[in-house]
Amino acid sequence: MKKKNSYLVILLFLIFLLLAFYNQDRDIVQKSLLSNEDLMKTSQPTTFTFGISNNPHTIDPIDCFDLNSGHYIRQVAETLFWINISDPDYPLEPLLVDSYSWDISNTNLTLNLKSGIYFHDGFIFNASAVKWNVERWLYLTNATGTLSGVPEAAPSTLYFFSDGTPIINRSEVLSEFSVKIVLNQPFGPFTSLLSYISNAIISPYSHIQTDYIDTYSGDLVGTGPFTFEYVIADVEARFERYETYWQSPSDISPLIFVILTDPITRQNSMLALDVDMINGVDPTYLDLYEATPDIVVQYGGTNMIYWYLGLNNNNLNTTWRKAISYTYNYTYVYQVIREGYAERGCPGVPKGISGHNSSVQANLPTLNRPLARTIMQSMGFGVGFDINSDTQWLAQAASSPFNTFDINRLLGSTTNQPVNELFIENIEYQHKGAYGRIFFQIIYIECSYNNLNVLLH
Repeated sequence: MKKKNSYLVILLFLIFLLLAFYNQDRDIVQKSLLSNEDLMKTSQPTTFTFGISNNPHTIDPIDCFDLNSGHYIRQVAETLFWINISDPDYPLEPLLVDSYSWDISNTNLTLNLKSGIYFHDGFIFNASAVKWNVERWLYLTNATGTLSGVPEAAPSTLYFFSDGTPIINRSEVLSEFSVKIVLNQPFGPFTSLLSYISNAIISPYSHIQTDYIDTYSGDLVGTGPFTFEYVIADVEARFERYETYWQSPSDISPLIFVILTDPITRQNSMLALDVDMINGVDPTYLDLYEATPDIVVQYGGTNMIYWYLGLNNNNLNTTWRKAISYTYNYTYVYQVIREGYAERGCPGVPKGISGHNSSVQANLPTLNRPLARTIMQSMGFGVGFDINSDTQWLAQAASSPFNTFDINRLLGSTTNQPVNELFIENIEYQHKGAYGRIFFQIIYIECSYNNLNVLLH
């Protein structure tokens, strides 16, 4: 379908109102019928098609630990708090919450909820709904220790302190629109955690507290701007606007995610104007996009999405991790693989976020083969070898490697696959396999180019 309409160019997250998710408690939730006047449409909506790079891994918020699934879920469900990405300071703000306060121990968080918000099934969003959701988080992350019959939710590690103690102890309904969440000990970023996609609030009356929502046969019911209709693997997902959405109905309906897993097909669909917008933009197509009158390319600057290598700290001590850090060609990633549409990430706290330490950024590891080999020698590997020559390291690798790595890899992505391949190539070249048996993971997050969006004009 070829469109010539003029669309407002905004960030992807703002266009789709990617806000957050919510919770409830079944026992106290009461259904409130909506009047016919409430159900009247306010405007004639416009169809919008989004060419998305992957099928959803899940449509269940508590099991969501990837950006792509979040695109689907955020159309339907919202969180108690959200990070306002329209503000350059990225402030954390209440969303479904009206106001909140901590007690003197910083372990009791009282949330005063907004009233007049309804789930897509007609049930009211209230304190009981939040309590039900909190209990669901605790069960499916196995913070209760009673999980049975289903696997732990993908982001379960987010719900525990480093010593294995659950962050959340319990929740209590104080009144219809006031709920308290009790922590086992103070946790500074807890309200930020409540803005994460896994904590999106869903309807207690449309979901099971002890099991997950099936991605292709289930239904997701939240309070967001769109209702979930269906998702067909490798074809499309469809959303309709929620006519009584508390922030006013969207001007888009239906919203259709056209699933285009092949990156070339996705780029060509944009060029052919078969979709209104895509993610996973290939920078080699930018000249073509910019030369097409009906296409707008928006450069949004650096965003908050990171690709990162995850080392298994339980099996790799500090010295090992330091050696590995000097074996990777970081510059090649953002200059070649990302073709200049990326920059070196910041450890710990990103730029623009309170707590960022610029002095750390100035002293990040860079590709340094001799230094990496010196660190290896400090552990007793390759002692006496010439750190500036490959000869002895190659011979050691061919005869009896010091160690080998087990690597978990994500393939098939326009970025993840080459980044993985570069890592393996760097390790083999820097130390030529001269490691022992070391286990660690490489973890990547699929995402679009730095706020680089392509839309029909």
